[in-house]
Amino acid sequence: MIKINRDKTITDTPVKRKRGKTRYIFQKCTIQGNVDYIFGGGSALFVECIINSIYSDEGESYICAPCTSHLRAYGFVFYHCKINCDDSQQNNYLGRPWREFAKAYFINCDMSANLLENGWHYWGDDPASVQKADFRAYQANTKLIDQYWAISSKNIPTELIASLQRYFNINL
Repeated sequence: MIKINRDKTITDTPVKRKRGKTRYIFQKCTIQGNVDYIFGGGSALFVECIINSIYSDEGESYICAPCTSHLRAYGFVFYHCKINCDDSQQNNYLGRPWREFAKAYFINCDMSANLLENGWHYWGDDPASVQKADFRAYQANTKLIDQYWAISSKNIPTELIASLQRYFNINL
């Protein structure tokens, strides 16, 4: 289990570091934290992982805060993961953009009932922070995240899965 609290990264590729081709794959692991506990500029694929958002004294939990380079095809991709949120937590979010071009996708994830319907949040309550972000949730179940600046669909494009398989060199 990876336990991370408050602005710690598991994808240690800050924006200015020259590791443009580095890609991470996390399979069948458990990651636990509270605020921005998965963040950074890397490309990471989480496959069948358990993501636990635990209580934060601030009353908010953000799973990811990507700062994806505009040169990267993908930022953080959560594929068939179980997303759990603390029942006592006031506000739980999938993520927020740390910088321009932030990218995060949740594909066929089983999400806690108490995850907010809007799913995503601005950085610092600034609506302009999401203008160049690419946030998506493809859910086969009935829970859809409704925001005008994020893609939400019950249908997963087959070309997306094929592209992810090529990019991360993995069979999904």
